[in-house]
Amino acid sequence: MNKYIIITSSRKGTNTAMLWTRRILRDKNNRVVIVGKDLYIAHERRIPTFENFESEVVFKEFDDYLNEKDTEDIRRNTIEFMESLSRNRSFRKATTYQSISLWNTVMGYCFYPFFKVIKLIKATENMIKIENPKKIIVLNNYDSFLFWYDITKETHGKIISWIASSRMETHGKIISWVANLRKIPSENIELNIFSRLRHSLAKNLLPFLFRIFSNYHENLRKRICLNSKIDRRVSEPYGKKIVVIIRGPSAAYAMIPVVQELRKNSKNEVLVISEDTLLNNDTLGVLRKEGVLPCRIYESYITENVRKRMTEASRFLKGKWRELENDENFRRCLSFQSVPLWEAMKDKFSFLFSILFTDAVKHIETVMRIVHVEKPDIIVLVDDFGIVERAASLVAKLNAIPTLVIAYGMEVGKTVPPIQLSVDKMAVWGKAVKSYLPERRRASPKSFVITGNPSFEYRSRVLKDFRREEIYHQLGLDIHKDLIVFTSQPVQLFMTQDKRYTLLYTLYNAMKKIPDKQFVVKLHPLESAGLHELLIRRMKIENAIIVKNVDLFKLLSVCKLLTTSFSTSALEAMMLDKPVIVINLSGDPDIMPYAERGAALGVYKEEDIIPTIRRALYDPETKKELARNRSKFVYEYAYKIDGKASRRVADLIMKMIEGSKGQNKRI
Repeated sequence: MNKYIIITSSRKGTNTAMLWTRRILRDKNNRVVIVGKDLYIAHERRIPTFENFESEVVFKEFDDYLNEKDTEDIRRNTIEFMESLSRNRSFRKATTYQSISLWNTVMGYCFYPFFKVIKLIKATENMIKIENPKKIIVLNNYDSFLFWYDITKETHGKIISWIASSRMETHGKIISWVANLRKIPSENIELNIFSRLRHSLAKNLLPFLFRIFSNYHENLRKRICLNSKIDRRVSEPYGKKIVVIIRGPSAAYAMIPVVQELRKNSKNEVLVISEDTLLNNDTLGVLRKEGVLPCRIYESYITENVRKRMTEASRFLKGKWRELENDENFRRCLSFQSVPLWEAMKDKFSFLFSILFTDAVKHIETVMRIVHVEKPDIIVLVDDFGIVERAASLVAKLNAIPTLVIAYGMEVGKTVPPIQLSVDKMAVWGKAVKSYLPERRRASPKSFVITGNPSFEYRSRVLKDFRREEIYHQLGLDIHKDLIVFTSQPVQLFMTQDKRYTLLYTLYNAMKKIPDKQFVVKLHPLESAGLHELLIRRMKIENAIIVKNVDLFKLLSVCKLLTTSFSTSALEAMMLDKPVIVINLSGDPDIMPYAERGAALGVYKEEDIIPTIRRALYDPETKKELARNRSKFVYEYAYKIDGKASRRVADLIMKMIEGSKGQNKRI
């Protein structure tokens, strides 16, 4: 029997896959394996055109060829590969700015895209070993041009989004190289004659358009600063001691109680700097509502001199990229396990040099301006994966200024990239997190300090005056019916389109069968409602609503049960003493240890969803066991719920300032 593998990453390629399948199956000794992602193979969307070939065609995903050990090896190999780039002399020289590594600055953005490349190589190797195909046919296997930077967050522009979604043949080239190394014939089939035009537009126009929209965004934010009273500077600038940089509402919730605690001491001067990546001003709105003043907008530090240096750096980086393109040593460096990656990734590196590194220079110069103007004794952040945060930590280190990150997530499990910690210390929620992170973030255990969850204190204050009837009235819910909340996830590394579709379809199907319950589906901030609305409409679901801009803690406080896949909202629900069900239909191990530790009920089969919901709600022994285990889990992962987490963080900040006295600063 001869086996052929057809690979596609787009449902648009299924018609071509059908033609190839018909052609291959003319010989009755042939069989076809269709491997891909985002095909919506699950349930009724199992590509109807292939129903006549059920016995001859098998559908699989790349993830089917990987086990948990493979995934851990891929993470380790990804970091090793990225660090090998930083050791390349030509690359290191081209990406050093003001003694700061631009590569280190953007590493948080770059890890998962490189992870996906290494993962593809490993999955292809395993696929060939398992299937032993006669031939591999690759259909339209393109990777996103903007594979590590979501330009739409900056622009909200339809034209930019269209250009930015241009595809490149990364997958096809890599799969072909692996196949050739294993002596397996392969063929790449071009499906879209316009894809190369879009690729060319993206490559040549995107840097220019990005700068235009970025400048527009900065100027808009500056006007907001000038037209509002949030700045409140009189003669002498604030923030001489503690500078807090906040990006995003979730970060604001974690930082607000800490800032308020610090300001109880009149000797502390605390300046909050708000940095939003979107054209809305969610962070600013939260800070203004809570009266967290004085506050400045991050973009107000972006001066003409900063932009001038960006322009100079852009020219420098373009020149360095042209040199690297002709550097044989660098091109040889771009390989993994004998698989050459230059041809597959050169356009991505072009994007890296034309946009991302220039953006990193902007943030380095902006933080240098902040340091020069404010002369802080410490810089406090809520993340060290983003470009702004890593730029801040590296600039601070250059000037001998201590830095602290206040975690606002669990920071455990597969979702945490193994990127080296860039700050001096990190305030973490609980003991389990402190035990997990030193190896994962490759830092000393002393760098992690247990403080508890300060954002929970802010949320708890919000709930004090909250009445249950408010949320029911706001959402049009029946106050006499039990409310079950589901926190959804967008497509990401551990939630492919197929896995997401399977989860949502199965859950909505279960909802339909228990009409005596009402469900609220809380979307992730980065998730759209499109697939949810489609399923609700097609499946005629009448007892579920979809919400996005509704306070999660208010929903959790009134619900009877939370269901989720691996969201941090599970821990937050437990902190409110709510039962949790974790649904994982992927066949893979759980991403977060909720069910493993007995703090939540795990569901791994479709038929178990409804019985598990009823157990969590009505079975006395189950409820008692969950309550006991979640109490232990909350202590291990979020420490004490005593209202003193922000005080502990504030004390840590002051201790770090005292410990840094006497150091020579370059301000």
